[in-house]
Amino acid sequence: MSALCPQPLAPLFTPVAMAHYFATGIPSSYIVCENDRAPVPGAPNWHPHFSSRLRNSTLKFIKSGHEVMFTHPIECAQALHDLAIAKA
Repeated sequence: MSALCPQPLAPLFTPVAMAHYFATGIPSSYIVCENDRAPVPGAPNWHPHFSSRLRNSTLKFIKSGHEVMFTHPIECAQALHDLAIAKA
């Protein structure tokens, strides 16, 4: 907990034009923290609220809370590796 700090929420809710991004065909991936209970106004948790915005994304599920990189670092690193290999 000592490594955590407040984060502004405005960047998460500011609309971003995605048409040019989707036109590139760049693959997208998303790690879903199954026990994530981070407070996001208007959404019970991050998935599927944010991940559903991505087209043809590959999802990797980890049974962890929001701070997966602190609580499950090995599983997080493995998920990132697996997603990179899947999209290569």
